[in-house]
Amino acid sequence: MERVNLQEGWRFAKANSNEWTPVSVPGTVLSGLLEAGKMQDPYYRENEYEARELLAKDYVFETDFCISEEQLNKKHCVLVCEGLDTLADVYVNEKLVGKADNMHRTWRFDCKDALQKENHLRIYFHSALTYIREHEATPGKEITYEPTGGILGNQYIRKAHSMFGWDWGAQLPDIGIWRDLYLECYNAGRIEDVVIRQKHTWKERPQMGELSQEEYIEAVEQSDAGWAVSAKSMATTPPTEEAVWSIRPQGFPKNIFSAYWPICASSTGVQCPAQNSSLSMVPISTS
Repeated sequence: MERVNLQEGWRFAKANSNEWTPVSVPGTVLSGLLEAGKMQDPYYRENEYEARELLAKDYVFETDFCISEEQLNKKHCVLVCEGLDTLADVYVNEKLVGKADNMHRTWRFDCKDALQKENHLRIYFHSALTYIREHEATPGKEITYEPTGGILGNQYIRKAHSMFGWDWGAQLPDIGIWRDLYLECYNAGRIEDVVIRQKHTWKERPQMGELSQEEYIEAVEQSDAGWAVSAKSMATTPPTEEAVWSIRPQGFPKNIFSAYWPICASSTGVQCPAQNSSLSMVPISTS
């Protein structure tokens, strides 16, 4: 996998305006305006209210980037946005590749068909403040409560609620890119997530105890060559007691593991009682 970082060369402006301001990314409307000396300190006296109304507008963030011919020819090209705040339309070379509506999660947008060697990335941010002011709640789901010092309706959007004000905080629902973003280019499979759960069964074996662990692996992509897997028992209680790993892959053919040593395949999963074997999961093809 090759990663192209996209933190450089950003600028922003109000929607339908040509007054551009450079901004460091991760960065926001307020951080960019402050860096450029275009606004007063929003935390001084009552400056927050003037700054708040700046955030009732929509803004556009944009940058340009280049990729190599090799990267362009990869099977998968995904734009990864670890933090967009909050309502955003994402365009690569003026082609819409995705929309975001939650600042608390990572977004992955397939942009393979939109990419060229020289690219323009544009993110149109809709005002969260205007959104909650104009939001019409579903009948029976209206919210009439607001925290002390807050803005009514902040619960209607997946954005940090403290940004809408509190008894201790200013009303500054900022807009922008608050975490890293980058391009991932790859051919082989990708492990998206690994979750490990421990099961302690002290009642069944009160003298010695028993510890078992289960690992669930979700594979988003699978290379043509498949995957190779081996397993390792990680912990025992007491140290001389055997611990069993049960690996249950989701999204793989059930028989894909039977060809690999030292795994023992079954229809319900894969078990390896060998206490000192190794745990790994790697694509056979990495290019």
